[in-house]
Amino acid sequence: MVITSISSERLRTVTVWTTALVALFACVCSLFWRMYLDTPILLYLAKQMVQQGAVPYRDFVEMNLPLTYGFFSGIVAVLGSSDLSVAVAQALVVALVSGGMAYALAGAGRECAGFGALMGVLRLYSGTWGFTLQRELLALIPVTILLGMGFRVCVIRLRHTLLAAFCLAALTLIKPQVTLYALPALVLMGLRLDGWRARLLNLLIVTGVYSAVLALCAAWLIRCGAWQGFCEVVQYWFLYGQMNFCYVFQTGPERMQGIMRGVAKMVFSPYLALAILSLGVGVRSGALSRRAAWAWCALLAISLVVPALSGQFWGYHRLPFFYLCVVSSGYLMTGPRWSVACAALVALLWCGFTVPRVIAEARSPAAVRLNHGVADFFAEYLKKHAEPGVRVQPIDWADGALHGMLLADARLATRFPYTFYFYHHVSHPLIQRFRATFMDELRKAPPDYLFEVTGAPKPTGLDTSAGFAAFDAWRAEQYRIVAQTAEARIWQWKAAQGRVKEVQAP
Repeated sequence: MVITSISSERLRTVTVWTTALVALFACVCSLFWRMYLDTPILLYLAKQMVQQGAVPYRDFVEMNLPLTYGFFSGIVAVLGSSDLSVAVAQALVVALVSGGMAYALAGAGRECAGFGALMGVLRLYSGTWGFTLQRELLALIPVTILLGMGFRVCVIRLRHTLLAAFCLAALTLIKPQVTLYALPALVLMGLRLDGWRARLLNLLIVTGVYSAVLALCAAWLIRCGAWQGFCEVVQYWFLYGQMNFCYVFQTGPERMQGIMRGVAKMVFSPYLALAILSLGVGVRSGALSRRAAWAWCALLAISLVVPALSGQFWGYHRLPFFYLCVVSSGYLMTGPRWSVACAALVALLWCGFTVPRVIAEARSPAAVRLNHGVADFFAEYLKKHAEPGVRVQPIDWADGALHGMLLADARLATRFPYTFYFYHHVSHPLIQRFRATFMDELRKAPPDYLFEVTGAPKPTGLDTSAGFAAFDAWRAEQYRIVAQTAEARIWQWKAAQGRVKEVQAP
């Protein structure tokens, strides 16, 4: 074989450079992707924050946390709200994560750091639209910073402690569960301190700064009048978390069984096998200390626990698990010839997996392929038939309605950017309150249009409903269908004047 006929050093060099070229190719392909799923929702809401001064939880009901909205607002303010803006932001985030991970791995050698970080790039881009600017990806920025300090900084000073505290707060303000990823690095940093007094002082500083950052965020929400809305969103998380991968709301025992199955699929997967092999090679070669190896094991264990806490196992929930397992393959570069050959084989297989996926996403974007061009249908209709500033209410979840409004620069008619809330836990007081608020806002200021995605998922199972009788009756009385496809309908307010050009129903 070719692999056995060249030296280990030559094989390392060829493998790293080949992986780098494919990673660069994947990044270039991503510039031609289109945003999809959660990304256009967050970008639309961020645009309202930047241009209209909207405040999360007060002016719109959505489940993400303040730092996520802040990040997307930064994209809108600096880069804009186009598909290219998203692609550039994604590339910058991937570069930051990769740089942080390369620094963390650099103690095991340049080849280990380079190969591990580049394999992580391939995994992130091979996730295509499913991983694009997801919260789990954003969380990897502070996680890799913490890992860099935990693995590489020998003398912990005050600036490292303060940075660790800010990273910890950032994780909480992105998604509370991912805060757990900080623990191994924080423990490593604590163990490098001299004596229990220094460790206790370090813990007090981290806790104090962390609490102060969260308190400032809470004070901002109170000052903006968004605290009550935020508390409602927190309450809603516990309802939403009872849904499984198939949008079925389950009882406690059924949910627990589903969680165990999801965790088992991750445990008995090639990803974890690769990580175990790689870490074993790193320890045996001396490139990875036992203390650092235990930290890696803790990270992998946490990456199994975090999706279980949410009870859902969509691809992006497992992103840190995928990423950490693949990145750990860098330690294969530190071992004997057979482990370097394994690294080359892993790179070959992963390059072969990544290239067709990134090309396919550029040629046939998921926003068109999976959503049948719903977003474009809505946007083109508004551009043709409506004046600027038209008010629209999406009847959708994440399947194109808000994306179309983003493309056409339409205004959100109510506080609810999607209607998935209204169809589960229908007897719960919070959902009843959401429904009542929604109807009050619609009656006070009827939207010019309703954008309905007929194929949007509806929940099933415990305490769910396929319809919303009050809304359905009001819509039938006040609106008419003016355009439709097999996947979507556009409803126009019968009394619309001024901003809406009259269109005859087909």
